[in-house]
Amino acid sequence: MIAARALPLAAALLIGCSAGAQPDGPQTNTVAPAATPDGRLAEAQVGGRTLRLVTEGGQCALAAGAAPVPLGLAAPCGFLRPKAGAAAWVHDYGPRGAVVLVGGPPATAVTADSGRTAADRCSDVGRAVIVAEGKVGLSEIKRSAGWFCPDAAPDEKYYYGIAHDPAGRTPVG
Repeated sequence: MIAARALPLAAALLIGCSAGAQPDGPQTNTVAPAATPDGRLAEAQVGGRTLRLVTEGGQCALAAGAAPVPLGLAAPCGFLRPKAGAAAWVHDYGPRGAVVLVGGPPATAVTADSGRTAADRCSDVGRAVIVAEGKVGLSEIKRSAGWFCPDAAPDEKYYYGIAHDPAGRTPVG
């Protein structure tokens, strides 16, 4: 009899505890997305910092402090988001940092195995921006066919790997 009463209570507690809980899940910012002329996302709120992407001499740069930091990516570039019109897709891993991805210009050729089309404007090159304890860092440049799509961010596992690889991080501000 006691077990029969305890089961609904345990189920209610589990449901109540998990509802809305996303400790390592995507955290989208609430700032209205600032977009480039081609619709790429140019601004994001990450780890309490406002990050902007700018173009300098045909190259993308990150404006997060006094002077823009070159990203090593050709323009245009943009923060990745889960769908068109949404804010940047940010994953926050507590002390390891909040991670957002930047994709470079569209690939000149779309590979069949990527499942993407030219209309998706996906890039084969990108990098992460990580904000931890108020400091901004960059991952190494990543290359993967059709992976960095402005309106279709990769799976959370990709962000997790970046956040948990402190050796692959360069401080910039």
